[in-house]
Amino acid sequence: LFGGEPTVRKDLFEIIALARSHRLRVRVVTNGLRLADEEYCRNLVQTGATILFAYDGTNPETYRVLRGSERQLQLKQQALENLAKSPGAKVALMTCLAAGFNEGEMEQLLEFCHERRDIIRGIYLMPLAQTWDASEFDLQPSRITTEDIERMLNECYPDHRIDFVPAGVLGELETLTGCLNVKRSPFSGAHPNCESMYMLLSDGDGFVPAERYLRHGLPEFVAGLIEVEDRLKRLKARLGFQADESLPDGLSTRKLLMKAAAGLLAGACAFRHVRVGHFVRGRGISKAWHLTAGLAGWTAGGGTKETLSRHATLLGRLQIIVLPFEDAFTLETERLQRCPNSFAFYDGKSGQVKHVPACAWGEHKTRVMREIADHWTAKAASA
Repeated sequence: LFGGEPTVRKDLFEIIALARSHRLRVRVVTNGLRLADEEYCRNLVQTGATILFAYDGTNPETYRVLRGSERQLQLKQQALENLAKSPGAKVALMTCLAAGFNEGEMEQLLEFCHERRDIIRGIYLMPLAQTWDASEFDLQPSRITTEDIERMLNECYPDHRIDFVPAGVLGELETLTGCLNVKRSPFSGAHPNCESMYMLLSDGDGFVPAERYLRHGLPEFVAGLIEVEDRLKRLKARLGFQADESLPDGLSTRKLLMKAAAGLLAGACAFRHVRVGHFVRGRGISKAWHLTAGLAGWTAGGGTKETLSRHATLLGRLQIIVLPFEDAFTLETERLQRCPNSFAFYDGKSGQVKHVPACAWGEHKTRVMREIADHWTAKAASA
């Protein structure tokens, strides 16, 4: 739910409740200003919606230029404090980056997220798309792409190899994720040249690249998971499932075989690619003790966070998603055809619900919104 600002609607909570009654996962994309009100913030969190929070760093000048007011930063920081005090808050930041303007703030942004890693699950990084009239807006940064933003993250870790993977690859693992009861990815079906993805992990002092815990790189690990997916698809066919058939409910023999195979194959893949010992504290006998104590604590039902803090080196994670560059000069037909995310709207003239791929919305939204406004204005006048 976004674009315009969802929190200006008095019926936002009713809309969220309606969506959830249809078993839809809800994400609210907000500038966060309304969440500076602690009661409103708490009520929004209690709806169970994930909050995508627009946050462009800690420099007041950024907000003066991009948002028209330095005071927005104060309100956003108060909103984040309120979110931290709201049990169950699920938050991801949405950060706009412009070359020569705020690109140097990446390290500070990562530190900011690490301090708040209990609530901030990820960051959506967006290249600033220059869709404005140059005569009306006094900012003309160089054009940047998805690859430029990936480079910015690489520069934060000069001693490490950081390789992004297409976020849509998660949707290529449907058999594996179905067997393991993993929720369907919102990127399922996306073009490989759409969103890109990376994972940072916390060692307690800060976020470090995922490669510290891998024998090779993230792309190699993902390639291993794709091999697992291919083997599971072949097994599924041999067991008599249709290619697009989901696993049945209940405990049928075929279902149990698929789940067991998925667990074994995924475990073998992890063993080949993951440095398991790097996740456990200590060395030698001490490491063996932490591993045994950690497993015992987890099996006995001890709190996951408490167990990790005592025995593991992995104390948090941060998903990095780089969104595609969206303007009229870089739209790709194939990417739009495969886009799994769309803007839906009611067309009053035809009486139909229509949709536009997310990346093309900027090319159509002014016309569509004007037609919607005209339709309901005319309907109200004739009532």
